[in-house]
Amino acid sequence: MATSVSKTKVFVGLFVAIAAISFAAPFFRKAAPTHPLAMATVRLALSALLMLPFSLLESRNRRTPLPRNAVVRAGVLGGVFYAVHFGAWI
Repeated sequence: MATSVSKTKVFVGLFVAIAAISFAAPFFRKAAPTHPLAMATVRLALSALLMLPFSLLESRNRRTPLPRNAVVRAGVLGGVFYAVHFGAWI
């Protein structure tokens, strides 16, 4: 079932995403002696922690809610595959 999202929410989301990407470069410059895989790990771990409450809330608002452990397991599994992807490129 498709739901409509207000334009305000879309623009706020885009603004936050652009601001986050824009502020990433100075932090990576400060962390210059750190191994790239360690920087990617920290960045992805922080973003996963920030997104987890929204994911759990969204799964709770579904018509048939997913079990919490299924949501967390899917997130962890996705993170593992994403880490393998980053590790293969670094």
